[in-house]
Amino acid sequence: MSSVFGATGKSKEDYPFLSKDIIGTNTCVKEASFNFMLFNPRSLNNKINDVMGLFQDKDIDIASICESWLEDDTNFTTSIIKSYGYSIIHEFREGKRGGGTAVVFKTGLPVNVCKISRAFETFEFVAVWLKAENTKII
Repeated sequence: MSSVFGATGKSKEDYPFLSKDIIGTNTCVKEASFNFMLFNPRSLNNKINDVMGLFQDKDIDIASICESWLEDDTNFTTSIIKSYGYSIIHEFREGKRGGGTAVVFKTGLPVNVCKISRAFETFEFVAVWLKAENTKII
């Protein structure tokens, strides 16, 4: 496992939107020929171009986002994500500010939503599977 700031020569100063308490916890792991990132931006809405730039710099194939703060399926933020060549599956928090989860992935990756029959009232989640070389990764 490596730090977000790796061999590309980028440093934390290149991503000023990352707060100091987040920098040490975000990781980028290369497995099964794709790059995965778990990220808490504390709202994609006010920093989406910076986040997408980070994804491009690190060649992120799939990212799991908590605290996305997205409000619906057709907003400005999701259209920007798509303009970078990524797709998004997300669950937003209805009627409340903040929260929400998302999976952002390069368009064309074999990502499908996992249907989970149980509904939760206290949190949101998105479950997906990615098929990689005859193996499903959840």
